[in-house]
Amino acid sequence: MPRADGVTVYYPFALVELLEWRQADEDKDGEILLTFRDEDGAQVTIRMRRELAEMLRARFTAPPDSSP
Repeated sequence: MPRADGVTVYYPFALVELLEWRQADEDKDGEILLTFRDEDGAQVTIRMRRELAEMLRARFTAPPDSSP
């Protein structure tokens, strides 16, 4: 789903470890913060809607799609 503001971020480094997740401080729209360690050891925090995190979790627990 495209963002309303048209912003896209490309982060070229692999996120290799989930360090923590927590509710965003202002939590206006049920957003959460996910903090990862990347392949170079840097910490990266991603803000996302709780619904999107639930969709990703459900997708990652299902077998991969094998259709072309």
